[in-house]
Amino acid sequence: MAITETLQTSSVTGIQMITEDQKTITIFFTLVMAGVYAAGGMTLDLTQLFAAAAGAPGSSLPTGALPLTPLVLESSRAPGQANLYKYHFVPGTTLSNGTVQIFTGAAAQTALTELSNGALPAGVTADTISGRVTFPKL
Repeated sequence: MAITETLQTSSVTGIQMITEDQKTITIFFTLVMAGVYAAGGMTLDLTQLFAAAAGAPGSSLPTGALPLTPLVLESSRAPGQANLYKYHFVPGTTLSNGTVQIFTGAAAQTALTELSNGALPAGVTADTISGRVTFPKL
């Protein structure tokens, strides 16, 4: 199942798996970045995950609930890719207004710095970013 969502100038794609237990639903998805980055991050609308997952059998998706745990984003960097980027989700006040910040190490053994405003580098646009978020079950 895949989704595409325009966010400022970035895209989100792909639900990989949905797991459920008695109290929670966890959604595993793929995020693909494209376009222009602005300081503070790019908006990520989590309601798009529910639209894509609506056809999953047996799921009662919590479309109004904020996540129970912080959204986790991890790079699945391709072999040989020289640059490493870190992705950090900053929760919003609703499901539709959180942001994804992108960080990089400017030099060896220095703290991470936020990506500068402008076109996303090839290392970000070619990266496969895996996400995981857990919601309360309704």
